[in-house]
Amino acid sequence: MRRFLGLMGLLLLYSLPAHAQITPKYEIGGGFDFTSFGPQATTTSSTPRLNSFGWNANGAYNLLRIVGVAVDVSGVYNVRKSTNANVGNSSTQIYPFLAGPRFYPLGHRRLTLFGQVLFGQGYIRENVPTVIPFSAGAVTSTGYAWEAGGGVDYSLGDHWAFRMLEVSFLNTHFFGNGQSSERATIGVVYRFGVVGARRRKK
Repeated sequence: MRRFLGLMGLLLLYSLPAHAQITPKYEIGGGFDFTSFGPQATTTSSTPRLNSFGWNANGAYNLLRIVGVAVDVSGVYNVRKSTNANVGNSSTQIYPFLAGPRFYPLGHRRLTLFGQVLFGQGYIRENVPTVIPFSAGAVTSTGYAWEAGGGVDYSLGDHWAFRMLEVSFLNTHFFGNGQSSERATIGVVYRFGVVGARRRKK
């Protein structure tokens, strides 16, 4: 976390000279999601964290130059392969559905910094392995979820941007217990309804 804050500070200083700004009305994006989920929802707090990989889809409606409303949906997966011939593989799937305010402290620049606090629901499915003579099964749970974090986008033009990094703390509540996770996302963002100093004239 300290390294991330230091990186955000350096990026903030780097972006200050870039005075020209745009303000997109809408943003949509997608990319790769890594979530360190833990502890495992159906076991004790001593269970190792689940490193899960998957996809992320997100969007934003910018109300003002520095304030918007963000939506974030992701799906991450962890498969645990068994070395026992009588026991099948097990897996975990996690899907958070979140929305909330997003803040751009410097607006949209070449490097666009943002922070957000999102709230919503989460869904988890844990696939129980086959244990001869018993067949495989699954357990599921839904519960409230919230997330706090931020990231940085690198503008490739008026409309496209590369999400260099987004990191966040994710809290979920499955199977009657709370879980604390860390997320990291990279991807691409498309902006439309763009106005501002850097908009290309036709």
